[in-house]
Amino acid sequence: MGKPVANADAQIQCLHQGLASITSPGETKLTINGKNAFTNISGTINSITCTQQPPPDKNKPCTTFSITHGTASKLTVGGKPVVLQGDTGDSDGKPTNGCEIKNAGQNILQTE
Repeated sequence: MGKPVANADAQIQCLHQGLASITSPGETKLTINGKNAFTNISGTINSITCTQQPPPDKNKPCTTFSITHGTASKLTVGGKPVVLQGDTGDSDGKPTNGCEIKNAGQNILQTE
């Protein structure tokens, strides 16, 4: 079974459970439930919700994220694979970083 394609209602978290807000516009050529789909996603992370907090451990909480390419093998927009639920990317937290699409924001359109 395929994975849901991420749209503008997707829920993204850093590896430390920080909640993200999407700032990238998405692909206007493909909408799902009236919301743009994505071939890449970027945005901000609420640093207060990131559990990787600053000193005394010299950590930096996550404040931004990016998933720079989708992993779909069968569905593309403009020649680029769409982003799927479960795809991962980078965040700017230190020493460890990363993010994941926890919920695609819809379950109508799925692909591999």
